[in-house]
Amino acid sequence: MKKIISILLLVLVSILFMGCKKKEKPYLLTPEGIPLVAVGGVVDEFEVTTTPGPQVLQSELLQDNYDVIVAPVTLGAQLSIKGSINYKIAGLITFDNMYIVSKKNVTLNSISDLNGKTIYSYGQNQPSDIMLKYALEKSGVSATIEYADSVSTVVSSYFMPGNADYALVAEPYLSKIKQKMEVNVIDVASVLRNLSDGKVEFIPQAAIYVYNGLTKAQVKKILKTIENNIASLNSDSAAYAKLLLEKDANLYPLFNNLGEDVLKGVCQNAGINYLKACDNKAKIEEFFGIVDKANKNLFNSQVPSDDFYFNY
Repeated sequence: MKKIISILLLVLVSILFMGCKKKEKPYLLTPEGIPLVAVGGVVDEFEVTTTPGPQVLQSELLQDNYDVIVAPVTLGAQLSIKGSINYKIAGLITFDNMYIVSKKNVTLNSISDLNGKTIYSYGQNQPSDIMLKYALEKSGVSATIEYADSVSTVVSSYFMPGNADYALVAEPYLSKIKQKMEVNVIDVASVLRNLSDGKVEFIPQAAIYVYNGLTKAQVKKILKTIENNIASLNSDSAAYAKLLLEKDANLYPLFNNLGEDVLKGVCQNAGINYLKACDNKAKIEEFFGIVDKANKNLFNSQVPSDDFYFNY
């Protein structure tokens, strides 16, 4: 009888041990692109799933399959307002990735040079478009905006062939363009920060969402890992680009597809940083207010409650 009990205990301990091993690494879901670059240096410390679009992010924020989800700030806020999200916003990791470009022979020294001109853009009535219009309006600039279905289409179908003098782009496309031609560049976020009226400190884009079922200690450990990684990215972008190219190319083809030079450009220009969301609530809500004023369908004149934020 004792032998049977001992065997059962051994089996039970083995099962528990296997369960612990399975959860040894936190499960992380991230979109491909800039957010993946932001966490790319520590992907080996997580069980990572990547997704090309927002649909999966939205459905997963309503479930409990991941410990951490990287998703747009606005997406989490929309779901929180509806009362259906299973995650809290903990950190902001990408900002301000918006640039207006022109070819070298087309004047673009300041935003005022866009007065009376046509800008090719993307994402009509979405946050990037709203912030572009806000920057133009507050700068007293009247410009026509033509839309394509994506930033890649803006670059490949309009700007690169010469069908557009001015275009709104973002990294990694800015660095890709610079590989092929000389361009003039205006940083939209810099324009917003220097407005005399209606100044905007930053444009929050991607955020870290943590599952409600995690302990504070678990969350703080995860966040410190990501924060330290981003600090490493910003301290030496060249070394970080090389580090990404050492990652499994089958799991993370993005890094090799971009290449070392573009990765360095992304690290320098894509606004990758780490800020605690709870410490920047007022600035986040300021951004929400601008977006909501332009498109009531996003937030319905509401802001998420304090419970939206992970406090630490």
